[in-house]
Amino acid sequence: MILSTTLEEIDLDDPGLDNILITLPCKHTFTVETLDGVCCLRDYYEYQKDHWVEPILPPPGSVLSPVCPQCRGGITSLRYGRVLKRCNLDLLERTVATETANELQSLSGAQGSISASLIASTLLSSQQTEPTPEVNAEKFLAIQNAYHNLLHAKSKKSRPFKVGDFFGHILHQKFGILHQVSNAWQASLSPVHDLYADAYRICCKRSAHRIAYENGLSSLYREELAKRSATTLTQQARQDALESAKIIVGLTPPLADLRFQVEAIWVTIDLRLVMASVAAALQKKMKKEERDNAPMLKKMFGWIGATTNNKRQSDIMRLFVHFIYSSCEIDAKLALDIATKSGAHRQVLKSELKRLRVALANFNFEVQLLEGESSVAAVEKRQELAKVGNKRHADAAQMKDRAVETYLASKGHSPEEKTWVKEYFLGTATEILDEWAKVITGLRKGTFYQPITIEEKKQIQQAFGFSE
Repeated sequence: MILSTTLEEIDLDDPGLDNILITLPCKHTFTVETLDGVCCLRDYYEYQKDHWVEPILPPPGSVLSPVCPQCRGGITSLRYGRVLKRCNLDLLERTVATETANELQSLSGAQGSISASLIASTLLSSQQTEPTPEVNAEKFLAIQNAYHNLLHAKSKKSRPFKVGDFFGHILHQKFGILHQVSNAWQASLSPVHDLYADAYRICCKRSAHRIAYENGLSSLYREELAKRSATTLTQQARQDALESAKIIVGLTPPLADLRFQVEAIWVTIDLRLVMASVAAALQKKMKKEERDNAPMLKKMFGWIGATTNNKRQSDIMRLFVHFIYSSCEIDAKLALDIATKSGAHRQVLKSELKRLRVALANFNFEVQLLEGESSVAAVEKRQELAKVGNKRHADAAQMKDRAVETYLASKGHSPEEKTWVKEYFLGTATEILDEWAKVITGLRKGTFYQPITIEEKKQIQQAFGFSE
């Protein structure tokens, strides 16, 4: 409640804040002390013993522009420039957030209409059942190195894999995939390509207010460093310079860009899981055709590839599938790091779910590679893979427990938070861990567990809503 003061009560000879008046554009007049309270000036300046001491960094979070207590008109006094600048930038951020949320919602709807099984069926029907040429060991090693180098380079970047890493000339020129296969891939997955390009654009988008904030902070940081040039620039000195620059800017870093960047990365991961599912189906068909076209003795005794170092197209496609899954793992970690940095705790948990899902999908593909093999060596491979699966299952369970503990430690153990964790994280994480167990059991028994399809996983995907 704002206490009104009449002009008769004002002592014009007293310099105190109680007696200094400011007339707003709406013609209403208030004491400075009243408007200082309305504008929460003590959030922006340190106040001691009736004196304003120095600027301070305001608390994080979005704030609304202060208004006249009488008519809700705007406040434009220069005294509150630091406050009004913060409020105006917050308004811009909310505008950007609304626009980007709408874009992501549209992308999510379009993504939900994509059928991996239909794409795979179209792609497989377009491929001829002729023997594919072999690739010598040297070229196969060059392809492996191309994947390794790209994965290593991207793991150091702050942006996800771009659409050109999975489509276009790179498939044939660097990854060794036949022209006709890469062309059919491009045609069959064109809807995925277009959605991925849109999601990547959102990942890389930086709003004008974020650019302005970063440029201003960078300039002030250099000035603060220059003041300290007479002394040795230790790590502590650099940190002090950065903190001083943040206080002078008077704003907390915009976070909407980062949080929507995380959600856009999730979209690219989901689209890549569709790609991997289609590529795995293509690899499976190629491998079967190569076995069917092999000489009879090789088919009977499992000699395919045993007498030569050359590789076939199914081996090339196997590398491609593993590359897609590896890219998902790297970007799921990137999303997790960004969410952690921006303090978006719920996004952290959902990014952990992405990591769990990608790890399971990748392991399912490793299991698929053993299908059709009946030799003693294949039996041993299944048992070894079951041991690997046990270890990864245990790691996934620990990751789940650790993620929940970290979240509740940050957000508190209130019933509301526990309910959210149970509904949006634990339920899906438990489903993923149960599927791990079924795969491992199948390996031990010598059977192959058929994982649920992408379409069936859409129910699981509903846990990945675009809300913090």
